[in-house]
Amino acid sequence: MSYRIAAASSDGVNVNVTFREADRFYIYEVDEKRDITLADIRSWTKDDQENSCPSGVRNGVNCQSGTGGGCKGAGDAIPKLELLNDCRCFICAKIGFKAVKYLERKAVVTFELEGAIRPAVEKITEYFDRTDHHKSLRGLAKENLTEEHSL
Repeated sequence: MSYRIAAASSDGVNVNVTFREADRFYIYEVDEKRDITLADIRSWTKDDQENSCPSGVRNGVNCQSGTGGGCKGAGDAIPKLELLNDCRCFICAKIGFKAVKYLERKAVVTFELEGAIRPAVEKITEYFDRTDHHKSLRGLAKENLTEEHSL
C-alpha cells in the first residue's frame, strides 16, 4: 500500500517551519517496497490566504492585516490544511491543536520535529511499516537475533 508524507520546509532539505509559516509542502510518496520519492511540491501563497477569506474580514478580524496569521481560528486554516488531505502523515516544526484535530479527523498523523526531511521520512516509514504489519519492537529484536544466529 503506497502513501504520502508531507513535510513543511523552507528549503526542501530540513523540516524548519511551523504550519502557520509554511508556504511550501514537500510531498513524498512511499511505495509498497518502502522506496521514497519526492512526488510533489505544493505551495500556499499570501494570495491563497486572502482568497480563503474573500471578504477580508471574518469574525470581526481583518484577515489581510499583514500580520501573516490570517483569520483567527483553525477553520480559517482549512484551505491550507486541505492541501494535505491525501497524505497519511504531516511533519512540521510546530502545529496548533485545532489544526492537529482537523487533520486527525482526516486520518492524517502529525509529527512536530525539526531536522533533515529524509531521515525523518525514513523513520516514519519504518514506524508505519511496523504498525501496519503488527510488528512489535520485541518481535523485531527476536527476528534480528534469529537472523544473526543463522548467519
